[in-house]
Amino acid sequence: MRQGAGPHLRRHLGVLAVVSLVYLLAALFVKNSYYQLIMTLVPVWALFGVSWNILSGYGGQLSFGHASFFGIGAYTVTLAMVYWGLTPLLGIPLGMLLGGLAAILIGLPTFRLRGHYFALSMLAYPLAILYVMQYLGFQEVSMPMYREHALLYMEFADPRAYTLIAVLLLIGGVVVSLVIENSRFGLALLAIRQNELAAEAAGINARLWKMRSLIVSGMLGALVGGFYARVLLVVTPESVFGMLVSAQAVSDSGTFVIRHGRDTVATEQFRRTDTKLEGTLSIRNAKATSHRWTAVVAPDATLPLIEVTVREGRDSGGQAARVVQRARVIFKEDSAAVDAIGGEGLQTRLFATERGAVPYLNLSFALLEQAVRRSRATPQHSEVAFFNLGGGQTLTARLSPLGTDSLTLDIGTVQYHLRVDQSGRLLGGRIPTQDVVAEFWDLEL
Repeated sequence: MRQGAGPHLRRHLGVLAVVSLVYLLAALFVKNSYYQLIMTLVPVWALFGVSWNILSGYGGQLSFGHASFFGIGAYTVTLAMVYWGLTPLLGIPLGMLLGGLAAILIGLPTFRLRGHYFALSMLAYPLAILYVMQYLGFQEVSMPMYREHALLYMEFADPRAYTLIAVLLLIGGVVVSLVIENSRFGLALLAIRQNELAAEAAGINARLWKMRSLIVSGMLGALVGGFYARVLLVVTPESVFGMLVSAQAVSDSGTFVIRHGRDTVATEQFRRTDTKLEGTLSIRNAKATSHRWTAVVAPDATLPLIEVTVREGRDSGGQAARVVQRARVIFKEDSAAVDAIGGEGLQTRLFATERGAVPYLNLSFALLEQAVRRSRATPQHSEVAFFNLGGGQTLTARLSPLGTDSLTLDIGTVQYHLRVDQSGRLLGGRIPTQDVVAEFWDLEL
């Protein structure tokens, strides 16, 4: 600790304690699940910023590749639970160790570069890891539930517990950052940032101190990623290794968490642009079934083409994940042509349907949202046709407004209560007769 740093450090820690206490008190009064999630994600992303600042702020080494460490932490915790049944209390520290090891492997060749070349080379690592994870078949991995040991596996009934943990982790990260700033470590990094050649001339081993800052930064980034995965329950390469900030400028994305009673039965991540809608619906059943779908969006809000891939994760017998079925549905006027590849090979069938029918997939709320958008594109009609992807039937649904921000959707004998905004974006919903609730989480805030 450098001389005279004590009062400065105590003052900052005092401010941190007061701000954290006020934040936690505010979180106690938040009842809405969406805003509870926001209260959790704010300190999560703040801690990720702290981890980035240790390398890029103190050391001046601009990095575009911190998603590498974030994703390593997220996938370590998730895969450790899936394959080994390892609690996140051990999975997160394991992810931090792997994040530190990855920092060494990344830093050894990359610190040979400086300035813009270093920044651009760092960008290559998360993108490379993203494609590797896709190649290995980890496009969508959901965390299993361990209800008999809920506390051990950080499965809290009250989501405000995650907010408390996130704030405590942020406090720990800020303390680490302040200690570094007020130590020889921080002075070395500041000297390197000001003038690396002069720092080396003064006897500072710039490469060694930069490597140390990258290791600490990578371990904190992996910590954030591991906890983020525990909160969201499902990870994809795009969500933890992708360029989320760039994607947010051109797309609308989020996640629906579907619960039956107090149990999470499915999650659905989706991304929307003006011409494309894609998502992954992960069912929490014995075979960990997932439906990955991609649809073309027409100007009138119809979906003239949709492709669906059904996969099964590792079941109780240890069978490796495999593709069960692939299907492509093309809608033309009052018919739907279905090409399906499954256990019986390629089959092509033609079904009668209604013009503008919206594909229906059980538990998919992103496709239900498309039906709402479709009805608003044709306000003179209060009915929307659905084409059941599971059986080829056409179902007629009736939409009835309940107010400015809610409506009912009746599909056969099932009635959905949906919350929407003015643009038709679905903010949540429920099926009262089945005790099913869908919560919308906007993950790119």
